[in-house]
Amino acid sequence: MRARGLLPIVLLTLGLWAASAVPVGAHGVLERSTPPANAVLDRAPDRIVLWFSEPVDPAFSTAVVTSGEGRRYGRRAEITDGGRALAVALEALPRGIYTVRWRVLALSDGHITSGALAFSVGQPLTASVRTVAGDVPGPARVAVRWMGLLAALLLAGLVAFEIWSPVPGPTVIRRAQMGAASVLFLAAVADLLVGSALLFEVPLRDALATGALWPFLVRTKAGWHIVSRAGLAVVALWATVSRGAGRTWPAAQLTSVLASAGALAGVTLGSHGSGRGWLAMAVDWVHLLAVAVWIGGVAGSLMIAWATPPSGRARIIRGLAPRLSAITAVCVGLVVTTGAYGAKLHVAGMQALADSAYGRTLTLKTVLVVVLVAMAVIGRLGVRGWIASTAAVPTVALRRFLGLGTAEVCAGAVIGLVVAVLTLTPPAPPRAGAAVLLSGQADALRILLSIAPAEPGWNRVEVRVLNGNGGSVPTPGRVLVRFVNLDEPTEPTTVVLSALGEGQFAAGGAELGPPGWWEVSVFVRWPGRADAETIFPLHLGEECRPIAGPDALRLLERVREAWASVRTWREIQQLTDGAGNAYLTWLEAERPDRQRFSTSTGVQVVSLGRVRYQRASGGAWKRYEFSSPTPVEGPLYFLRGARGIRLGRTGWCDGEPCRVLFWTSPDGGARFAAWVGLHRYMVSRLLMLEPTHYMTLRYADINVPVRIEPPE
Repeated sequence: MRARGLLPIVLLTLGLWAASAVPVGAHGVLERSTPPANAVLDRAPDRIVLWFSEPVDPAFSTAVVTSGEGRRYGRRAEITDGGRALAVALEALPRGIYTVRWRVLALSDGHITSGALAFSVGQPLTASVRTVAGDVPGPARVAVRWMGLLAALLLAGLVAFEIWSPVPGPTVIRRAQMGAASVLFLAAVADLLVGSALLFEVPLRDALATGALWPFLVRTKAGWHIVSRAGLAVVALWATVSRGAGRTWPAAQLTSVLASAGALAGVTLGSHGSGRGWLAMAVDWVHLLAVAVWIGGVAGSLMIAWATPPSGRARIIRGLAPRLSAITAVCVGLVVTTGAYGAKLHVAGMQALADSAYGRTLTLKTVLVVVLVAMAVIGRLGVRGWIASTAAVPTVALRRFLGLGTAEVCAGAVIGLVVAVLTLTPPAPPRAGAAVLLSGQADALRILLSIAPAEPGWNRVEVRVLNGNGGSVPTPGRVLVRFVNLDEPTEPTTVVLSALGEGQFAAGGAELGPPGWWEVSVFVRWPGRADAETIFPLHLGEECRPIAGPDALRLLERVREAWASVRTWREIQQLTDGAGNAYLTWLEAERPDRQRFSTSTGVQVVSLGRVRYQRASGGAWKRYEFSSPTPVEGPLYFLRGARGIRLGRTGWCDGEPCRVLFWTSPDGGARFAAWVGLHRYMVSRLLMLEPTHYMTLRYADINVPVRIEPPE
């Protein structure tokens, strides 16, 4: 081997080494923030904290807070929480609307993500800014990624075609290899230009001048992705030129093979698989290699066929068709197998295909791949088989072979465009944990609400609407779910669910982003009728908020004083176990010890001091007498020995301003949240959470006379 042949081998080795050492993870996706997106705050926060799905690079991740007038606030962003959180300390913010723009570089796969969220201080948010903008790949990024992907696939595919093809065609194939290697290099340079503008927000020249570009290229996976493709493209171009000049020595041939395979490894380095470990990366590389050999074989066959005079074209096709069919069959099997593995790795279940941009893009890719596989099957069993089995190649078969091959290559290019979008789109966030299934009643309807995984961040929400007996009902016009954060004065979020089938509706999103207390309301709407509504409590994550001071204690005492003077009221109690079972109670109470109630199981009770009457499902009344009367207390019963008292958000209840009051039971086993009016200090709604119970209590008709008498 000549000494100068060692240079491309060394460069190739360095390029392949750059595709190693892959940690586990995928894309830095914003999961939640403090304050949350679209928050309306009474007081300005002293810091902004953004939590991401993966650790981010502190040198290339930042967040900026700007006012509506464009003024910047805050200090330099700092990385906390093991690299997953980005925090910005703030000076005093005046009244106004603010935007937090963030940009992070994920350590796991080197992907750059960016976005923006809005919040306001002392004034409502307008509809135009009440949004959260995530990372959406722009046309320039997609075009550059598409160009590089097609060039790498074509280069590797044509090198493989030269190896297995029984028909010599060095000139046209090597020219195509040179073109593919050149485009691959240009795509890497363009990727550097686009990435520099996105990451540094300055032109490449300024990034070079500040010295920020070199650490990016040598320290980050995104930089390795660019350097490896550019370096291997140069090596491949050199090897192809050397072989074209008549040098057929083994070093040049081996270098072409290794450089083209390494270029695919460089593409894998910029894929989602690079953040999922060695196995995922190897599977992604095999997937790309199979696609390259498949499409490159078809493209190489077409190039030789079109470069051959018509008189000799049939002979060329006859020599290529049998082997092309066999190789296509193997490649299709590998593409389907490795593609299924990748889909399972990056999409958390079938529902995520519809709930995320990544899932929908992957679905489109799958449909196109099915079409491409159908073309390959037709070619294998039909046209190519006909050509291989007949003594003479019919003209119609030849035309079909060329037409089908052209269609395969075009379909492959379209799929490449979809893949370019896919590699720049964050995968569907992985979900863990079981779903919470809440059951309640809205008028005569039974409502089943499923929230999975019931953790801060992205959740899938499903609603099933049934009649009181659990049977089907006419499909409602719309089903809406409203999320109210009880801890923070953020704008409530209402989501319109998509219809899945008879009485079933669903949607996915990050409305339940911040941890803490939530009130979830389900509205069932038919045209021309009042909405049917039911309310559920929900608590996500760990409670880490400080206990409030004298204001909370003062409000608690006023509630006790106000309810001590209440004589009569009505209440509806809804209890669900989180597994789909529900128990409802409708109650009328008269102090000190008279009450009448009925339950959803058919039990009716009338309690008059020490005497109690009870019957089940319309049966005969039975009389019981106790040694002492049972007092009726309303919410005062749950306030006994209240601990951990603190205040939550403000709002409106029954025409007056109200405040959420939180507390826990003396043993800490039950947590409560109550909406308290700030004029009369009455409790309008009380929510309770225990490990296996979710309860909603609604109070009404306070001090409206009721008559509770013994049953006839």
